[in-house]
Amino acid sequence: MNSDRFYPIKRLRRTGARSDAQLAPAAPARHTGCMPSRSSSPRPSPRLFALPLLLIAVAGFVDALGYLSLSGLFVSFMSGNTTQFAASLAGGNVTGVAAAGLLICCFVLGVAAGTAMVEASPRWSYAAILGLEALLLAGAAVAVAVDGVSELRLLPLAFAMGLQNNLRRTLAGARIGSTFVTGTLVTLGQGLARHLLGRAGIGAWLPHAMAWLALALGAALGAAILLAAGMVLALAGPAAVLALIACHQLRRGLVSPP
Repeated sequence: MNSDRFYPIKRLRRTGARSDAQLAPAAPARHTGCMPSRSSSPRPSPRLFALPLLLIAVAGFVDALGYLSLSGLFVSFMSGNTTQFAASLAGGNVTGVAAAGLLICCFVLGVAAGTAMVEASPRWSYAAILGLEALLLAGAAVAVAVDGVSELRLLPLAFAMGLQNNLRRTLAGARIGSTFVTGTLVTLGQGLARHLLGRAGIGAWLPHAMAWLALALGAALGAAILLAAGMVLALAGPAAVLALIACHQLRRGLVSPP
């Protein structure tokens, strides 16, 4: 009798008993050519879209208030302020240099403060940043109500927008900023080109278009409310929205910024 038939038994005696599953050869992978079912990729919650778009709209709202009240300067668009700073410096406009420079410094300090909060306590940072941002806007509203609009009283808006830049979010898988859209428009154009060439789906550009639209609509709403109701009520609106989001984050369990 051929001894090769008993080789597995001899091997078991040498190495110890093994299960049938271990001895059985692995089944070869089968490629069916089918796309994954819809159930394998659940539809994202509307909240995942609403929150980043709402934050972008708030940034557009606040930036419109600053632009209309600060003679063309911004509280979140620092590229524009840098251009104003340089032009004022070249023209010897000391007031323009000081105004643009102070806004840039407050924005950078806000970014630094928000980053420190994230590094110090990631679990608490998201709600803390939103809460502090709401307090800054509310404080600016009170200052304006007492003494009127001035550049110094609106500096907290730039600090608040710097804080908010630590809350970058993902929208439908795309990373987007929360106070500016220059990079968003670049990515939108690139994604649109890939989509038209058949190399990417609609998701390559649609989230970025939604982010731009949210900023534009927020700015339009901010300008309309400012012109109709004044700065105090215009600042109270986004302050209340940010406070509500902060409370919601506390109730959810304080998810840290991604």
